[in-house]
Amino acid sequence: MREPFTQHGGAVDSILTDPERGVVISGDRRDRILVWELETGAIRFAIHLGTSVGAMLLERKTGHLIGTGGYSQSLAAAWDLETGEPLGSFDGHRLGVEGLALSPDGSRLATASRDGELRVWSATPVAGARHADLGLGCRASAISTDGHRAIACAADQRLRLLDLDTFEEVEVLELEPENYAERAALAGDRALLALWDGRLRAVDLSSGQTTAEVRITSERQPPWRSA
Repeated sequence: MREPFTQHGGAVDSILTDPERGVVISGDRRDRILVWELETGAIRFAIHLGTSVGAMLLERKTGHLIGTGGYSQSLAAAWDLETGEPLGSFDGHRLGVEGLALSPDGSRLATASRDGELRVWSATPVAGARHADLGLGCRASAISTDGHRAIACAADQRLRLLDLDTFEEVEVLELEPENYAERAALAGDRALLALWDGRLRAVDLSSGQTTAEVRITSERQPPWRSA
């Protein structure tokens, strides 16, 4: 059994793996992203954000690592996975960024923030964004496989489906009171939601009906950040 990775100074909320590049990437609640060698467990490099890590994703074609964070301050940036060199930042949000999604072709990046905005950026190269103001803090976002639609999950228990070509709302669905989505994914006309109360739910976006649901944990605040 491999020795545990023990160099974080706070709770680890985010995990990524890239077997092809031989790395494990972890982010903690203090301010660090650590990139580990998968074979040896040695730290390749550390990224100090200066604020808690919110979400991470890896653009596997380019080897770009994208991370977000913050609560009262905003952070969203990209780094080279091989060297740790910064590639640019996604500036514009006013509060912490918790939701992060990349289109399948790697060209568009969606960020969802506590400031109530969903922003969609050019991911390569890092460039400016169009945005939709949703009014209340966004917790999760996802981009469809064709790259033309996005879903945003806000703190008002509403799911908003947006057309990324026009930035108009296509559909608005409501969850039950005191529940919201921590993570989301889009597959055709269905959304897969990781809910605050510990359930995974599949929703048909055309009808708003739940098509499947499974409880993962009986506790609230499930550890969805590694999903």
